[in-house]
Amino acid sequence: MTDQRSKPKVEYTICHNPATGEILGQSPLTSVEELKHIVAKAQIAQKTWAVLPVKERAEYMRRVRDYLTENSKKIVEVISQDNGKTRVDGLAAEVLPAAIAVDYYIRHARKFLKSRHLFPGNILLLNKLSKIVRVPYGVVGVISPWNYPFSIPFSEVVMALLAGNAVVLKTASETQMVGRELEECILAAELPEGIFNYVNIPGRLAGTAFLQNGIDKLFFTGSVAVGRKLMREASDTLTPLVLELGGNDAMMVCEDADLYRTTSGAVWA
Repeated sequence: MTDQRSKPKVEYTICHNPATGEILGQSPLTSVEELKHIVAKAQIAQKTWAVLPVKERAEYMRRVRDYLTENSKKIVEVISQDNGKTRVDGLAAEVLPAAIAVDYYIRHARKFLKSRHLFPGNILLLNKLSKIVRVPYGVVGVISPWNYPFSIPFSEVVMALLAGNAVVLKTASETQMVGRELEECILAAELPEGIFNYVNIPGRLAGTAFLQNGIDKLFFTGSVAVGRKLMREASDTLTPLVLELGGNDAMMVCEDADLYRTTSGAVWA
């Protein structure tokens, strides 16, 4: 007889189509305790990933690019249903920029990441040798928003992986189906285990949970208020942050503005 009490209860985020209310699917929630173990495993896996030549890491990203281009129609459909963008907007503002970004970083990764010598700044330093060496941070956390749920985190994940880091990605609760599609896109490269990790932690907990559980750098896109909070918390451990902060601003419309263009712009923004 199986003891049902030994099995932890799995909770989910239920995803809805914002236009119809239709249930699109569900995404398992990640606990803070699970995140702790995920980061610990990523720290171990990253050491092996970091010593791979840039050329080999770029080859993995080529697989990501190929999957993205071959499955662009499916990805656009998921973005449209889960986020509410039109298919044209999903292609033009999400999938196409992601494809351009990954191709750009693949082509330039070796140049961006190679070591280089520095010439002495004055005559007193002629007997000195200075060199810039690119060293991965370790485990990079990415917390991304609902409004551009594919293109924003995709570029950040690709950059971090190419530079030799492991990644833990948390996308917005409102667009978990897009997040899971992005996860599938990255995992199509068949990366070594532990290098890319997808988590679904409630937004109110995510930033603090990342910073308190061993993340070496954090990308955050969200509100100014949360960005300030994360800066304060990151200062305790001197964890580097990359913040893109925004909010809801008033729209000023002049009396002689074209009404159709104004309303169209307001809806798009």
